[in-house]
Amino acid sequence: MNFTPYLKTKNLFTLATFALLLTGLHSCESDLDRGFGLYTVTIEGNDLLDGVRSYMTIRKNGNELLKDSSIVSKNKIVFKGQCDSLELVALEIEGITGRFPLILAPGETRVVLNRDTINLSVASGNMPNEDFMRYKEGGKANNMKMKDISLALRAAKTANDSIALDSLQPLYQETIETFRFFPYNFIEQNPDSDMCLLMLDEMVQGRINPNFLDRVKSSYDALAATIKKNEINQRRGQRIKAAIDLMEKTKTGAGQQ
Repeated sequence: MNFTPYLKTKNLFTLATFALLLTGLHSCESDLDRGFGLYTVTIEGNDLLDGVRSYMTIRKNGNELLKDSSIVSKNKIVFKGQCDSLELVALEIEGITGRFPLILAPGETRVVLNRDTINLSVASGNMPNEDFMRYKEGGKANNMKMKDISLALRAAKTANDSIALDSLQPLYQETIETFRFFPYNFIEQNPDSDMCLLMLDEMVQGRINPNFLDRVKSSYDALAATIKKNEINQRRGQRIKAAIDLMEKTKTGAGQQ
């Protein structure tokens, strides 16, 4: 768009209109694009009793902290607040066993609650949570495959079936490798995902096998464009890079001993 006619005019009304136009263009950038803003998380489920309390908690520096709390009203739980960056939180509801992890993100997040198995609830409404649900589904599929092969191996051992054992052992090792590297594969297959950047950050702040350093670095490199996306992602990227540098120094020092 050519703004020159607006800049040359002496008409104050036209200048004011131009200022509003620029403001409008700037506001087109969503809170999620900027990495922060107001959040609303709505949980819906049958048989939720009015007055029951619910909580969102977050882990920081090894400690579990209360992020937000709410009360059930008309089969709904609504959390509202300010989101300074994407965060992995856990949802807990009094009277329901277990917790449901989700990504706290600017904007609207909807959760369809599975009361019987809370971890099977579904979060949607934004890409971070939809990416997270895909990640969880992929991990679940890997778990099921490994479980099925383990049961088949056990049956083959019980039956002393050497032919079945020989065919199942390589498949079992392959499944273990897939399970072990699934997070890195997912990140590298989804390099434009803010959720993947959050996940890698969470991973490197915890304990990572030094033998996985090359995969950590390749995942970090894959996320280069996402890291540049906004200031919050840049800070997260710097934190990941610092953790990688520390891992490299630690690995080098251990190798020289």
